[in-house]
Amino acid sequence: MKPRRPLPVRRPAAPAPTPSDDTPAELRNQFAALHRTLLGDVHLKQGAANLGVDPERLDIYRGFVRGHIRNAVGANFNLTEAWIRHGSPAAWRWILEQFVARARPEHWTLDAAAGGFAELIGGLVGQPLPPASGAGDWRPDVFAGALATLEWSMYLAHVDPVDLTAPADPAEAPAGHRLNPTLEILELAEGVGALAATLNRDALPEHDPVATGGTEHLWVLRRPQTERAMFLRPHTDHWFAFKAVYEGLDAAAAAAATGQPLAAVEAAYAEGVRAGVILAV
Repeated sequence: MKPRRPLPVRRPAAPAPTPSDDTPAELRNQFAALHRTLLGDVHLKQGAANLGVDPERLDIYRGFVRGHIRNAVGANFNLTEAWIRHGSPAAWRWILEQFVARARPEHWTLDAAAGGFAELIGGLVGQPLPPASGAGDWRPDVFAGALATLEWSMYLAHVDPVDLTAPADPAEAPAGHRLNPTLEILELAEGVGALAATLNRDALPEHDPVATGGTEHLWVLRRPQTERAMFLRPHTDHWFAFKAVYEGLDAAAAAAATGQPLAAVEAAYAEGVRAGVILAV
């Protein structure tokens, strides 16, 4: 079964949502002026004057925004936080404050304020942190970057507006199944799947993983059964169901094309549906 088009493998973390193009120019200008003040590019009093607001109230708002950004990062990157804190609690605090100081939340979705954090972590991988961070010789490793990418992808799957229960266009599901439209196939550092599963249980690995330079695939999706985002380490049945449905094959056609027993193919399809990789229509 050869794919008819490139498989949806995505490596970098997606950017944060931004205001739509039809946002009024005046509102965009106000956002820009506000961000310049919140980021410290413009003095608080001058920024307040530009915006026509009281400086003390603007300072309170600045504290509120920064607190919200911290909360958004904590809510969406708890695995990344656990791993970095395991290496250096001081490094986590420094990285978080670096992000808070430069973040530009522009989207109405509250958790979108964490957008860009995965890119920040990715850019720090292998880099020494400044002495002021208190991290000493500790450096963010490839697992920190991979965890951040994974967690932001889970956020994007969670907020994807697609209705997984909506009837499918027959042209999109000629064989009675279709791919889950929230599915993302990530190629990340080998070993991050096991690490993420351990951290997700509020535990730490018995032995810290060692970077091999290799990669593994993790799949991120929102399950229609629970409407919750999740990740999985795909096994043979998942890959088989994915590729067969991608090719538009029903179970009988997939069995004929691969020489597999029909019962085995039907079991793979059933597992694909259970895991949320494919959707029955």
